[in-house]
Amino acid sequence: MAGCKSGKSNGQNEVIVDSVWTKSKVLETIKKVNNYWQEENPEPAFAFWHPAAYHTGNIAAYEVTGNIDYKKYSEAWAEKSMERGYF
Repeated sequence: MAGCKSGKSNGQNEVIVDSVWTKSKVLETIKKVNNYWQEENPEPAFAFWHPAAYHTGNIAAYEVTGNIDYKKYSEAWAEKSMERGYF
């Protein structure tokens, strides 16, 4: 993965690199953010565009991490939405 440059200068026309996003760091960040979201939002949201957008990303997180809990979270949302007649 490419490095992430801040564009900051050290005064000698050299760019300071804040961090490099390795595959493991990206996966760690995905897990940290997604786990936090699911812990803070344990009940499935209603079926509207912004929860649906989250679940698109959640399924992508499942695909790259293999965390079955991510998939189950989105499945619960879809089932709840179907029960409510949204689909």
